Amino acid sequence: MNRAMTSPLERSPPTAGPIVDLAPLAARLREVGYVADRLKRLGALPSGGDWLPRFEARRRCEGTEPLHVLARVFCLGLAEDPERLDDALTGGRDSAETRLGLETLVEAGLIVADGDMAIARAWLAPVGDQYFARDFSKHMTGREHGNAHVLGVGLASLMAAHLTVRPRVAAGTLALDLGTGQGFQAAQLGLCAERVIATDVSPRAIAFARWSLGLCGVKNAELREGSFFEPVEESRGLFDVITSNPPFMIGPDPGVVAFSNGLVGDAVTERIVREAPSMLKEGGFCTIVCNWHHDEDWDARPRQWIREASNACGGCDAWLIRCKTHDTRSYALAWLGELDTARDEITPEMLDRWQAYYEANEIGAISFGAIILGRRTPRSIARESGLSRANFFRAETLDWQQSGGMGSEQVRRVFAGLVLLSELPDVNGLLDVRLKAAPGLAMDQTSILTSGAWRGVRPTLRTPGPLQCVTTIDDGVQGLLAGLDGTRTLREAVERMLGDLGGNRMAAQTWAINQARVFLEQGTLTPGGYVGG
Repeated sequence: MNRAMTSPLERSPPTAGPIVDLAPLAARLREVGYVADRLKRLGALPSGGDWLPRFEARRRCEGTEPLHVLARVFCLGLAEDPERLDDALTGGRDSAETRLGLETLVEAGLIVADGDMAIARAWLAPVGDQYFARDFSKHMTGREHGNAHVLGVGLASLMAAHLTVRPRVAAGTLALDLGTGQGFQAAQLGLCAERVIATDVSPRAIAFARWSLGLCGVKNAELREGSFFEPVEESRGLFDVITSNPPFMIGPDPGVVAFSNGLVGDAVTERIVREAPSMLKEGGFCTIVCNWHHDEDWDARPRQWIREASNACGGCDAWLIRCKTHDTRSYALAWLGELDTARDEITPEMLDRWQAYYEANEIGAISFGAIILGRRTPRSIARESGLSRANFFRAETLDWQQSGGMGSEQVRRVFAGLVLLSELPDVNGLLDVRLKAAPGLAMDQTSILTSGAWRGVRPTLRTPGPLQCVTTIDDGVQGLLAGLDGTRTLREAVERMLGDLGGNRMAAQTWAINQARVFLEQGTLTPGGYVGG
């Protein structure tokens, strides 16, 4: 390897060409223990959010063991002896058989020459049992972020993946990852869709996503460079799934595309919301994790965007989920930290600059959450009259729980329940619908020790999924839910309860309708079929 005249990391990585199968590299990383827990103990990754000083991280990663070599190269961004790196990659075996050697990684553009040494272009960050290419942190290398800096997988990325509605059958499905970044969403979509298109305005992100998809063994994805929906205009109205975790930061442009693309306020979020419904096929879903700004009426602006988009495309349902709201000063402090400004380095002048931006753009508060859209043309209620029910818009504040796992089915249940409620001519029609309790529904019973005796408190019902929904229930609700197994209508379930407990039929039916309506909105109950007239 000959020394380049400029830093090899300043040269643009390759963006064209097929996705190179890097799954053997991922397998080798797992084999040598290149996983989050081991790397934290080694000092190559931060533990509890705290980074070691660079000199200490480098000292701890000294050695010739494969884990130490690969941690130095793919975590700390250090140059390495090519022969030693090749041995760490292959274990001294013939890499042509089962493993990828240095030559393959050079051809893929992941490793470049740095004089007589080899250096990686990307930090290979473990996420669960997968690996994703991202730019190195300045905590590791001391190098400042460039304007095309590619971020890693963060909480917003995980939330988007959890709330994406995945096809139940892959055959014939088309999915879009809009603003792919390091390629995380595209890799998840590749597991459930027949074909995936991933786009990004940044050529550097396209290159990193190509490496990530190769590491994940994804073979059904295509990468396209371009802004918003321009690269997929020919597929308008054909997508089964769209997911987007865009650069949604609201504040002065920091000069990093991954944080903000230069549009004012929440214009990025607004544009995606307005354009996404027309890109979906009937029955398709779009999930956007984002920020939006507002005054006291936190859902008014997204509601307007969605109403106008729905009118333009012929019908779109929407679920707006607010997870948290910040005043502008708290939001600015949080994002200055995200931009790697240490707390004790934040100055009054920095905050004044952000506050001036908010005042100039009349921004009062900023919320974070998700907007989930479902393309649906409302069905006619009475063909002879031509009347139809409107699409629904639901806005609520919920906590997203990372430990709740994938929420695709939770979102489907909520949409199914809200569609049913929007299409019923009369809420009393619920009595003639077969309903079924959500799979995995759980009830927690707590007892408190008081005055030497255990006293039970009312049990709580937990709806499965990452969007936390906990409801206090009584014996009557327990009995109602137990009777709704998908084979009975709500009316039949009420009659069953009356047979056991007695009571007034009309009052019991009214109570059951009210309970069912709430549980359908929460996804606790799901429709099992309409059998009324």
